[in-house]
This record gives sequence, structure tokens and C-alpha cells, in this order.
Amino acid sequence: MRTNLPGISDQRRMISFTFEDRSIKAFEGDTIAAAMSAEEIVTLRKEPKGTPRGVYCGMGVCQDCIVDVEGVGKARACMTKVADGMVVGRSRQGRQPVVGQARFESDERSVDTLVVGGGPAGIAAATALAVAGVDTLLIDERHQLGGQYFKQPAEPFTINVANLDRQFRSGREKIARLMALGPGVMLGTTLWGTFSGNRVAVSSASKTTIITYKRLIIATGAYERSIPISGWTLPGSMTTGAVQTLLRSSQIVPGKRFFVTGNGPLNLQVAYELVKAGARVVGVAEAGHPISPRSVFDVAALARYAPDLAVDGLRYLSLLTAKGVPIHFGQAVVAAEGNDRVERVHLAKIDENGKPHADVKVVSTDILCAGYGFNPSNEIARALGCEHTFDHDRSVLVPVRDDSFRSSLSDVWIVGDCAGLGGARAAMASGAIAGIAAARGATGQVGHAESELRAERTKYVRATRFQERLWRAYHAPALGTKLAGDQTLICRCESVSLGDLEQACRSGVQTIGAVKRLTRAGMGPCQGRFCSHNVAQMVHERTGAPITEFSLFAPRLPFKPQPISAFEALANRRDDPLYPLEKGAPVD
Repeated sequence: MRTNLPGISDQRRMISFTFEDRSIKAFEGDTIAAAMSAEEIVTLRKEPKGTPRGVYCGMGVCQDCIVDVEGVGKARACMTKVADGMVVGRSRQGRQPVVGQARFESDERSVDTLVVGGGPAGIAAATALAVAGVDTLLIDERHQLGGQYFKQPAEPFTINVANLDRQFRSGREKIARLMALGPGVMLGTTLWGTFSGNRVAVSSASKTTIITYKRLIIATGAYERSIPISGWTLPGSMTTGAVQTLLRSSQIVPGKRFFVTGNGPLNLQVAYELVKAGARVVGVAEAGHPISPRSVFDVAALARYAPDLAVDGLRYLSLLTAKGVPIHFGQAVVAAEGNDRVERVHLAKIDENGKPHADVKVVSTDILCAGYGFNPSNEIARALGCEHTFDHDRSVLVPVRDDSFRSSLSDVWIVGDCAGLGGARAAMASGAIAGIAAARGATGQVGHAESELRAERTKYVRATRFQERLWRAYHAPALGTKLAGDQTLICRCESVSLGDLEQACRSGVQTIGAVKRLTRAGMGPCQGRFCSHNVAQMVHERTGAPITEFSLFAPRLPFKPQPISAFEALANRRDDPLYPLEKGAPVD
């Protein structure tokens, strides 16, 4: 159903498009996924084995919502805006050519400093650069700045700023300040390749551009970590962030009944926002025990480092409790079931080792929202050859950086959650610090006052301490594949099950690359983003080999699927700009 959050009203022009010969009403600014969700159409395609798929990550990473758009070709429903008269169909499998695929032009552009990512870190970095007068270009896949945290209402909603919540307002103010400074901005633009000579390839709707930079700030954020369970690929099973994007950006409540499961504060926030929007939340399962005697001192510390955020958390719990929403601590959804979509979930207690109890409770629901923290979007940094180490406590790769967040490459900075997950406030501080450092390198002048730099460092320290205490309070056992059965799919793209992977491991393979070649895990369009950590852990447990930066699937070009026309536009150039490729990245 459609809704309107405080401060947002809908006076947009109504349009229509067709999906599988059915006329669908939509509004200007809707993505295909938003318009379909408003009509409660959850199945967008079928994978090669015939099982249905729908919106999952909601941010263009998983590729599960691919549809066929006449005159365009394959498109991600969650990232593609509806146009009046658009003809959309379920994505067809096989090798047949896509009729009427858009033709791409090619272009070149040079810039002093390129910022990749328009979320909190990227906005802060670009702002610091623009204040110093540096020639700056900011690119982002989305059609609006803000990223996952500051995601803004889709244009052209009518906005009453005074009535917006704090998160909307803060993002809106930071975006307005940046745009007033006048840096270059390219939205709806995907960076899909890195090359020698400080060059990258990016593509938008109908153009592929080679950008040459002197300095690069990577602020690509993170995507939600998933825990595979039986039924997690059913339409109606989404990440918590996907549901929040539909609600906050598109003003869509994509179902009637919601069950929220996972680990971390985002789940409580989204459950709260759904209830405030009029949805029925039938339960929340939190794998940790944030409200317990063990967490008292950590929760108290949260109020010291960020009292406003601590108050937010109490408000979420208070409202959910007042509305009678069951909150199950130390529990998780261990299976989802339904006939071609989610209809019910199985809830079970989790022991300290992550093993689910045999007793389960069945709860009816339309939508399962699942979020177990985040994985850094680090494919660009890794492809460039930036040195990383593996953080075993958080199970993520983190880049080696100096105190200005410069990477092991002297002209590359890595900031925000793509560097290891520190939350929006740490992301903004790190972005500002990196932007100041890059600006000093570009201009040869101090530019920003030392007091400003010290203030940002103080903000960064406070934000990281808050996050440390937050995740101590939310500590939960590592689940990995512990909720999966033999037939549970671990690799969503290639439909590779836990049993398939265990058989490969039993055959004596020693590396994740060997598992990939035997099973095709990680070979799909998401390039292993949702399965690589689980496969790496399985290899580690069976071989004893430590997990390092080379233990995960290596990023390969293109980092995200692109139409053939995007490459053809470059191949037709006399001076093909793509070779030689940059060396040094792992190849498995």
C-alpha cells in the first residue's frame, strides 16, 4: 500500500506501464520495484530451475529483481525508474538476444579528485573538497544523493522540511550544502571497472565514460549481510534495508504483515517505522540480548557517546511494546515457507554457539525482513590492489590506512562503511578528514583550519566508541550457515546448496577459487557478495587455512553486470582506453 511519512505529501503525476500485459498504475519517481510492490506483485522473474524471485536487497547488489524492459534490455527493478508507457516483463532465461537494447555512446572526462559514493562519507568528502575549490566529481548509482542512511524521498514528492524526521532533515541539509558549492555530480552512474593510468569506466543510462583522476576517494558504503535459511529466496523475503528503502524513499508499505529478524539496531528502527506507517508487524526476532544484565554498562555508555541515538533506541522499543509487537531476544527465523512467496516463518531460540533449538513457533506473515549487520562494498579498493587485512571479530576485510584514511596506494582514500563498518557518523567524519587531506594534496595549501580537522577527528573517535559499545550490547553468536540444511541455497545466483558446497569441500579442495570452479558458487551476477563469506568460512573450517584478503572471491570486471552496448561503445573507439589492465588484484 502507499503511505505518506510526516513531512511528505504525494502530488505527483500518475502514469502507467505494463507488466506481463497487465496495466500497472504508478507515479512519477517510482522505481519499477516500488510500483510493483504497491500493487503487491512480488514475483519479478524465475531463475533457471523455475523458482520465483523478487526484490531482495533493494539496492542493486543482489540482481534478483532483474526484469526485461522494452527498448532498454535487462534492468534492476529496484534501481530503474518507471516511465509512462514502459513495457516490462519477467526476465527470460537463456541466450536469446534482448530486443531493442539501448545503444551507448562513449565519452571521456578528467578530474582532479573523483569521489565514488553519494552517502554520508562521500557527501562529507566532496563537501570538504569543494570548500577548498578542488575540481571534484561525485558519482553514485542512485538517482539521488544520500546513500542508504540519508535516503531521501524520491522526486518529485512535495516536502515540508519542518515535519520531516531528523534523519531526513540532516541528509537534506548536507546534500543542499554540497550542491550549493557546485561540484560535479553524476547520478544513476555505475563504476564497473578500474584500469591503469588512474582511469575508471562508468556507465549511466546510455553512455559509458572513461574518467581519469589524480586522486580517488572511495565511499561505496556497505550492503546487508544475509544468513541463509530454507526459503530465503522466496519473493517476500527481503533485507531489512530493502523494506526501509521502499518505505522511506518511495512511501510504499510492501505488504500487510511483517516479521523482522536479524541482529542489530536497524531492525528495531524499521519495525518502528513500519508501525508508525500503519503496517502490522507480527514480530521482531533479535539474535542477541541487548536488553539484559550483561549489556547494562554498554547501554549506559551509548547514552554518553551519542545520547540522541540512545534515546531513539528506547523510543523504538517503547512504541513496539506499546503496540503489542512481540519482541523475541535470543531468537531468529530459521525457515520461511509459502507457495511461490513467503506465507509463514519458523521462529526458534538460538544457543550460545548459534545452533537453533528444535522447538519452533510458526508465524504467518507476508514479508520477512532480515538483516544481520553489513558487509563492506570493497570491490573497487580490492581491484585497485589496496592492501586489506581480515578482522576476525567482525568477519570483514578492512583496508590498511593512515590517519587521514589514505590507503596503501598514495592517491586513494577509503572512507565510510566500505572500510569496515562504523556507522553514519564515523563515515561522515572519515569522509571529511579524507576530503581535507586530498584537498591539501591538490592545492598544496592548508585550506581548512586545523581546528576543523581536530573537530572531525574527535567526532570520529566518539562515533567509533559508540559503535564498539553498540555491537558489544548486540553481541550474538556467529550464525554463518548454521541455520541452513543440505538443500538450503547458499549461493542465490547459481542456486548452489549447502550440500553442494560440502561435497566440494569433501573432495579435497583447498581454496575458495577451487570451490568456485567446482560448484559455480560466486559466478553469478552478484559476484559472490551474498555467499563469499560463508564459502570462505567453510573452506577455513575444513582446511585450517587462515582467512586473509585473498580468501574471498576476487572482484572481476565488470563489478556489476552491464549491457553489451556499454562495452561496445568503447570497443568502437580508435584509441581503446581499457588496456593494459591494472595488475596486482587477486584472480580467483
